Amino acid sequence: MTVAILIPNEVAKQLVSVRDAIEPMRSVFIDLARGKAETGPRYRMPTEAGFMQWGPGRWDTADRLGYKVWVNSGSPLSGAWIHLYKASTGELLAVLEAHHVSLCRTSAVSLLGAQIAVPADQGPVTIAVFGTGRQARGQIEAMCIGYDVASLQIHGRDPGRREAFARDVEESFRVKAVAVDEPRDAVAGADIVVTATSSSTPVLHGAWLDEGTRVVVGMGANRVYERELDEECVRQMKSIVVDDLGEAKSCCGDLLYLVEKGRLNWNSVGELGEVLDGSVVLEHPTLFESQGLSVTDVAIADWVYHAALESGHRFETLPLT
Repeated sequence: MTVAILIPNEVAKQLVSVRDAIEPMRSVFIDLARGKAETGPRYRMPTEAGFMQWGPGRWDTADRLGYKVWVNSGSPLSGAWIHLYKASTGELLAVLEAHHVSLCRTSAVSLLGAQIAVPADQGPVTIAVFGTGRQARGQIEAMCIGYDVASLQIHGRDPGRREAFARDVEESFRVKAVAVDEPRDAVAGADIVVTATSSSTPVLHGAWLDEGTRVVVGMGANRVYERELDEECVRQMKSIVVDDLGEAKSCCGDLLYLVEKGRLNWNSVGELGEVLDGSVVLEHPTLFESQGLSVTDVAIADWVYHAALESGHRFETLPLT
């Protein structure tokens, strides 16, 4: 009998970390650039209670197909699941709860985006982080893996929350973390600036950027109406890179705002896979905009699937034939 395994979130946490996700993400982005992978557009269907979002991906090198479906209804029962298939046979291999694994792949991709401008061997770096939520914490974890972090300068709207958040990351990652009251002060002296918010209006202004800032990683504005960066911030960048042009054209609020005003041409925007593959050379400072790709869900699911098989854990299964 053919079966697919079910991997719930709590088990996935034991199988994969942000560190584990870095190399699978690097590999799948390079394969995207070489035509050995494809990421499909995400489709979001409104519902009375929220929405359902669906997006497929294909990774030829790993012989994998898959998709993630996310149902958001505001209920604790709603969630996201990745379905992983063997491409050559169509066999369903696994169904994974996506909460933790998606955080790992998102954080790992942001690190890769930062490292195209600030290499890992740069020496001690100062990082400014806008945001105090789960995604911001994942971004910090990735940056602490990839860099020798001299200090984190953290800004969030709520004073109590940003203080508590700074204490938490300082204790968790053993790095100096300072809660900063004013957003302008957060970016002072920063080599890397990360925005990980759900804001619909800019939280980072170009006038605040330090001359030494090498890269801005924008990962929160992935809907048309959301913007984390003001126009001056984007226009100061000598290079702009996205995870995928097709996805950026559909939902990257930071860039769509300028394109619609005729102040940015998509021809001047590169893709992460091309840079990692060595096909594109950048000037700095660089903006990396990450929207999250369906094919990266397939790549991280494949990694977790192999880890699950090697773990010896007894998984619930779905009988197929």
